[in-house]
Amino acid sequence: YLTGSIQGAKNKVNDVLESFNKFEWLWSDSIIDSVKEFNKKTPTLTDYEEKLKKFEDAEEQIEDIDVIFKIGAMALKTDNLKQGLKVWVKEWKAAYAEDLHKRAKALLDQLSEQTKTLQARLQKEVKDIDSLGMVMSALEEIRQQEAEIDMKFGPVFEMYELYNQFLPNNTLDTQEMDARSVLKRNWEALIHEADVKQKELK
Repeated sequence: YLTGSIQGAKNKVNDVLESFNKFEWLWSDSIIDSVKEFNKKTPTLTDYEEKLKKFEDAEEQIEDIDVIFKIGAMALKTDNLKQGLKVWVKEWKAAYAEDLHKRAKALLDQLSEQTKTLQARLQKEVKDIDSLGMVMSALEEIRQQEAEIDMKFGPVFEMYELYNQFLPNNTLDTQEMDARSVLKRNWEALIHEADVKQKELK
Protein backbone atom coordinates (compact mmCIF):
# COMPACT_ATOMS: atom_id res chain seq x y z
CA TYR A 1 0.00 0.00 0.00
CA LEU A 2 2.82 2.37 0.96
CA THR A 3 4.67 1.66 -2.30
CA GLY A 4 1.54 2.39 -4.30
CA SER A 5 0.91 5.58 -2.36
CA ILE A 6 4.46 6.81 -2.97
CA GLN A 7 4.25 5.94 -6.67
CA GLY A 8 0.91 7.74 -6.91
CA ALA A 9 2.37 10.85 -5.28
CA LYS A 10 5.40 10.64 -7.58
CA ASN A 11 3.14 10.48 -10.64
CA LYS A 12 1.20 13.53 -9.48
CA VAL A 13 4.44 15.46 -8.91
CA ASN A 14 5.56 14.54 -12.43
CA ASP A 15 2.22 15.70 -13.79
CA VAL A 16 2.69 19.08 -12.08
CA LEU A 17 6.23 19.41 -13.43
CA GLU A 18 5.14 18.45 -16.95
CA SER A 19 2.57 21.24 -16.87
CA PHE A 20 5.51 23.64 -16.95
CA ASN A 21 6.93 22.13 -20.16
CA LYS A 22 5.01 24.66 -22.29
CA PHE A 23 7.37 27.32 -20.92
CA GLU A 24 10.51 25.38 -21.81
CA TRP A 25 11.28 27.70 -24.74
CA LEU A 26 11.93 30.51 -22.25
CA TRP A 27 15.20 28.97 -21.09
CA SER A 28 16.04 26.42 -23.80
CA ASP A 29 15.94 28.82 -26.80
CA SER A 30 18.46 31.62 -27.32
CA ILE A 31 16.94 35.10 -27.21
CA ILE A 32 19.71 36.55 -29.41
CA ASP A 33 19.39 33.80 -32.05
CA SER A 34 15.61 34.08 -32.00
CA VAL A 35 15.70 37.83 -32.66
CA LYS A 36 18.23 37.31 -35.48
CA GLU A 37 16.01 34.68 -37.15
CA PHE A 38 13.01 36.94 -36.70
CA ASN A 39 14.80 39.80 -38.47
CA LYS A 40 15.80 37.60 -41.42
CA LYS A 41 12.10 37.45 -42.38
CA THR A 42 11.86 41.27 -42.62
CA PRO A 43 9.16 41.50 -39.93
CA THR A 44 6.22 43.87 -40.20
CA LEU A 45 4.72 45.87 -37.36
CA THR A 46 2.04 43.15 -37.06
CA ASP A 47 4.78 40.52 -36.64
CA TYR A 48 6.27 42.50 -33.76
CA GLU A 49 2.84 42.93 -32.19
CA GLU A 50 2.14 39.19 -32.38
CA LYS A 51 5.50 38.35 -30.79
CA LEU A 52 5.10 40.86 -27.96
CA LYS A 53 1.52 39.69 -27.36
CA LYS A 54 2.82 36.12 -27.09
CA PHE A 55 5.12 37.19 -24.26
CA GLU A 56 2.31 39.03 -22.48
CA ASP A 57 0.10 35.95 -22.79
CA ALA A 58 2.91 33.86 -21.26
CA GLU A 59 3.17 36.35 -18.38
CA GLU A 60 -0.55 35.96 -17.72
CA GLN A 61 -0.33 32.16 -17.84
CA ILE A 62 2.57 32.21 -15.36
CA GLU A 63 0.65 34.55 -13.06
CA ASP A 64 -2.30 32.11 -13.11
CA ILE A 65 -0.20 29.17 -11.91
CA ASP A 66 -1.30 28.00 -8.46
CA VAL A 67 1.05 29.07 -5.68
CA ILE A 68 0.67 25.70 -3.96
CA PHE A 69 -0.06 22.24 -5.38
CA LYS A 70 -1.34 19.86 -2.71
CA ILE A 71 -0.37 16.25 -3.28
CA GLY A 72 -1.55 14.08 -0.43
CA ALA A 73 0.26 15.26 2.69
CA MET A 74 2.73 17.27 0.59
CA ALA A 75 2.48 20.83 -0.68
CA LEU A 76 4.56 21.93 -3.67
CA LYS A 77 5.23 25.67 -3.58
CA THR A 78 5.77 27.38 -6.94
CA ASP A 79 6.70 30.91 -5.80
CA ASN A 80 10.36 30.73 -6.81
CA LEU A 81 9.58 28.90 -10.05
CA LYS A 82 6.97 31.47 -11.03
CA GLN A 83 9.36 34.30 -10.24
CA GLY A 84 12.09 32.72 -12.37
CA LEU A 85 9.72 32.25 -15.31
CA LYS A 86 8.58 35.87 -15.02
CA VAL A 87 12.18 37.08 -15.21
CA TRP A 88 12.77 34.99 -18.36
CA VAL A 89 9.65 36.18 -20.15
CA LYS A 90 10.43 39.82 -19.32
CA GLU A 91 13.87 39.38 -20.90
CA TRP A 92 12.29 37.97 -24.06
CA LYS A 93 9.77 40.80 -24.26
CA ALA A 94 12.43 43.45 -23.62
CA ALA A 95 14.69 42.02 -26.37
CA TYR A 96 11.97 42.14 -29.04
CA ALA A 97 10.69 45.53 -27.90
CA GLU A 98 14.22 46.95 -28.04
CA ASP A 99 14.68 45.51 -31.54
CA LEU A 100 11.48 47.31 -32.56
CA HIS A 101 12.79 50.48 -30.93
CA LYS A 102 16.02 50.29 -32.94
CA ARG A 103 14.01 50.14 -36.17
CA ALA A 104 11.83 53.07 -35.10
CA LYS A 105 14.87 55.13 -34.07
CA ALA A 106 16.70 54.38 -37.34
CA LEU A 107 13.71 55.53 -39.42
CA LEU A 108 13.21 58.59 -37.20
CA ASP A 109 16.88 59.57 -37.60
CA GLN A 110 16.72 59.01 -41.36
CA LEU A 111 13.63 61.18 -41.82
CA SER A 112 14.96 63.89 -39.50
CA GLU A 113 18.29 64.03 -41.34
CA GLN A 114 16.58 64.02 -44.72
CA THR A 115 14.42 66.99 -43.73
CA LYS A 116 17.43 68.84 -42.31
CA THR A 117 19.53 68.26 -45.46
CA LEU A 118 16.77 69.37 -47.81
CA GLN A 119 16.16 72.48 -45.73
CA ALA A 120 19.85 73.42 -45.87
CA ARG A 121 19.88 73.04 -49.66
CA LEU A 122 16.64 75.01 -50.00
CA GLN A 123 17.95 77.90 -47.89
CA LYS A 124 21.11 78.27 -49.93
CA GLU A 125 21.46 81.82 -51.23
CA VAL A 126 20.82 82.09 -54.97
CA LYS A 127 23.69 84.16 -56.39
CA ASP A 128 24.72 82.27 -59.53
CA ILE A 129 23.58 79.51 -61.86
CA ASP A 130 25.12 76.78 -59.70
CA SER A 131 23.37 77.85 -56.48
CA LEU A 132 20.13 78.27 -58.42
CA GLY A 133 20.51 74.73 -59.74
CA MET A 134 21.03 73.42 -56.21
CA VAL A 135 17.88 75.12 -54.93
CA MET A 136 15.84 73.96 -57.92
CA SER A 137 17.13 70.43 -57.38
CA ALA A 138 16.08 70.60 -53.72
CA LEU A 139 12.62 71.82 -54.70
CA GLU A 140 12.22 68.97 -57.17
CA GLU A 141 13.37 66.39 -54.62
CA ILE A 142 10.97 67.76 -51.98
CA ARG A 143 8.06 67.39 -54.40
CA GLN A 144 9.12 63.84 -55.28
CA GLN A 145 9.56 62.88 -51.63
CA GLU A 146 6.41 64.53 -50.33
CA ALA A 147 4.00 61.62 -50.83
CA GLU A 148 6.57 59.00 -49.85
CA ILE A 149 7.67 60.77 -46.69
CA ASP A 150 4.10 61.33 -45.54
CA MET A 151 3.63 57.56 -45.82
CA LYS A 152 6.75 56.97 -43.69
CA PHE A 153 5.57 59.10 -40.79
CA GLY A 154 2.76 56.67 -39.93
CA PRO A 155 5.02 53.63 -39.39
CA VAL A 156 7.42 55.65 -37.21
CA PHE A 157 4.67 56.77 -34.84
CA GLU A 158 3.02 53.33 -34.87
CA MET A 159 6.32 51.62 -33.95
CA TYR A 160 6.87 53.98 -31.03
CA GLU A 161 3.27 53.52 -29.92
CA LEU A 162 3.67 49.72 -29.94
CA TYR A 163 6.97 49.98 -28.08
CA ASN A 164 5.38 52.15 -25.38
CA GLN A 165 2.40 49.80 -25.15
CA PHE A 166 4.53 46.79 -24.23
CA LEU A 167 7.32 48.60 -22.35
CA PRO A 168 5.48 51.60 -20.84
CA ASN A 169 8.10 52.20 -18.14
CA ASN A 170 11.05 52.43 -20.53
CA THR A 171 11.58 56.16 -20.88
CA LEU A 172 13.18 57.38 -24.10
CA ASP A 173 15.89 60.01 -23.83
CA THR A 174 14.83 63.66 -24.20
CA GLN A 175 16.59 64.17 -27.53
CA GLU A 176 14.77 61.23 -29.11
CA MET A 177 11.40 62.31 -27.72
CA ASP A 178 11.98 65.84 -29.05
CA ALA A 179 12.95 64.52 -32.50
CA ARG A 180 9.80 62.41 -32.63
CA SER A 181 7.52 65.27 -31.54
CA VAL A 182 8.85 67.75 -34.15
CA LEU A 183 9.31 65.29 -37.03
CA LYS A 184 6.06 66.01 -38.85
CA ARG A 185 6.06 69.69 -37.89
CA ASN A 186 9.52 70.19 -39.39
CA TRP A 187 8.51 68.46 -42.61
CA GLU A 188 5.35 70.58 -42.92
CA ALA A 189 7.47 73.69 -42.33
CA LEU A 190 9.81 72.54 -45.10
CA ILE A 191 6.88 72.08 -47.51
CA HIS A 192 5.69 75.60 -46.70
CA GLU A 193 9.20 76.97 -47.17
CA ALA A 194 9.45 75.19 -50.53
CA ASP A 195 6.18 76.80 -51.66
CA VAL A 196 7.48 80.25 -50.72
CA LYS A 197 10.83 79.63 -52.45
CA GLN A 198 9.07 78.36 -55.58
CA LYS A 199 7.07 81.59 -55.82
CA GLU A 200 10.19 83.72 -55.25
CA LEU A 201 11.98 82.04 -58.15
CA LYS A 202 9.13 82.49 -60.63
